[in-house]
Amino acid sequence: MSKHALETGISADHLLSAVLPDAFPVGTVRLIPELTAPEVAHGFQPQTDLGHGLWKIRKQAIANGMKLLNQDEVLAIVRHRRGEND
Repeated sequence: MSKHALETGISADHLLSAVLPDAFPVGTVRLIPELTAPEVAHGFQPQTDLGHGLWKIRKQAIANGMKLLNQDEVLAIVRHRRGEND
């Protein structure tokens, strides 16, 4: 069995992409997504009152189905609202 560890992002539409070495065999693979960002890891604790309040709002938003945006998505919205994409 061949193994190859890699880190990649998952897009807003829940797709991921990866490029494996040419020597990696062709066939079916098993993917086991594991979050690695410290801010979403179990046991994360905000350090300030503001952080606690923001963390609570974030958890409520996720529970209500809000889609979280990555940095590129936020910047695209800002550019659009500024009229920079037109």
